[in-house]
Amino acid sequence: MENKEEIVKRLKELLVVTRAGEGILDLVLDKKQENVTIVYQNGHFKKVNIEAGSGLAIIKDIASRL
Repeated sequence: MENKEEIVKRLKELLVVTRAGEGILDLVLDKKQENVTIVYQNGHFKKVNIEAGSGLAIIKDIASRL
């Protein structure tokens, strides 16, 4: 099984150094590990469902919502 917490943590580190992710403040994985909330510095946020995703699918799902 994929370590969703580790994937989300490392993905945040990578995204914030890209132009597409420069406004990201945080990626927050919910307790059930079904959704990630992309939190932006301007106060906006987006929820991404990652419930059934593999590690690569999680990365693709989050990146597609930027």
